[in-house]
Amino acid sequence: MRAAVLMCLLVVAFQSFAQNEVSGVHGLVLRPDGKPIEGAFVLIRDYQQLNQGFVSDRWESRTGADGSFSFAAPNGCYDIFVSGNAQFLPFTQRVCVKSENQVLKIKLKPDPHPMLLQD
Repeated sequence: MRAAVLMCLLVVAFQSFAQNEVSGVHGLVLRPDGKPIEGAFVLIRDYQQLNQGFVSDRWESRTGADGSFSFAAPNGCYDIFVSGNAQFLPFTQRVCVKSENQVLKIKLKPDPHPMLLQD
């Protein structure tokens, strides 16, 4: 009897651990032609959490020279927001991350009404 109870507790503990496993949110921000966008602003938010602890500066970043971004975050679903520059429209989507190897490829669309730079 004790062995059966212990086995049930281990299964529940393992499932709880697996749900909170930290893998991360990784991706690339690209131009319509597939070239990387350096310096794009990326923000992720765990939309299932109601408190402000799940919207923090550790989940916002800028892309590197190769257009890449990476966040350490538990497996789950997130709202992701990406903003390039005045040449591109912002991007937003809900994504679900299930493994460390998953890489999001986000192609920004050109802004049909780009801001004109004034001198």
